[in-house]
Amino acid sequence: MTCRQPPATPSPGTNPGTTKVTAAAGTDNHLVTKVSSGIIPTPNMGDPAPTGAGVTAPYTPGTEISGVDAVTNKYIGVYEVDSSNKIVSFKLITLTVSDIKTEARSIVELLVSPSSGVLQARSTQSVVVQAVYSDQSVIDVTYKAGYSTSAPAVATVDSHGVVTAHADGTAAITASFGGKSVSAPSWCRALFRTSL
Repeated sequence: MTCRQPPATPSPGTNPGTTKVTAAAGTDNHLVTKVSSGIIPTPNMGDPAPTGAGVTAPYTPGTEISGVDAVTNKYIGVYEVDSSNKIVSFKLITLTVSDIKTEARSIVELLVSPSSGVLQARSTQSVVVQAVYSDQSVIDVTYKAGYSTSAPAVATVDSHGVVTAHADGTAAITASFGGKSVSAPSWCRALFRTSL
């Protein structure tokens, strides 16, 4: 005989990478949860409660469940078991991103491309600035970054990351975004060329 499905609702936990489940167990019964990377088949009523890796027994409703994410470990089996540790009901939950407490994304580093270059006087070159975030995502922030130059007489940089060479020499171009900065120490060597 297959198990009935009691109400069980997931919500984000308090710590990153956690969820919690709200569910109720009948009198003299308790809950067991199991986190899995694959769909958990519906057990039969009277089967023994699961044991092993990913299992929390007994589970107190509202307690954080760690080791979950919305890609791999996204399945949680919620088992109501009796005093003999036999299953009386089961609910399979498939977690989504909104069910899991995620870590606030932060910028790890900035990348600038190209990181160096040689320009003739009065020529220009655009740079591309990318932010690398703690969740491994990389986003183009060229038009959001701030820019400065170490030698404005040699080269300037506008608010869109366009470097303009003015005189012979070397200038370091610095891009800043989200509290991080990256400098290209010899980005621009502007050369005057004259013909006789």
